[in-house]
Amino acid sequence: MRAFRRSAKPRSPFQILVYGKKPCPLCDEAVETIEAAASRHPIDLTIVDIGGVAALEAAWGLSVPVVFIDGTKRFFGHVDPILLNRLLDASAR
Repeated sequence: MRAFRRSAKPRSPFQILVYGKKPCPLCDEAVETIEAAASRHPIDLTIVDIGGVAALEAAWGLSVPVVFIDGTKRFFGHVDPILLNRLLDASAR
């Protein structure tokens, strides 16, 4: 008897939005962590610089970087690479 496994459909890219500002070492680190995860997962990364935009600075200025994945806020201040990959792995299933 043979077992057949369904071939998995390729997942559409994760939509990742990062609110950050310059200079911000944590923001740079967050982007590097996300880009590293792109070697394992399809990712569409958008980076928004909140500098000089009063509404965005008021909303996110003390929390940057703020990371949304597929519309849900998942990280702020620091992006843990292990947690990021676990989250993406779980969401890819």
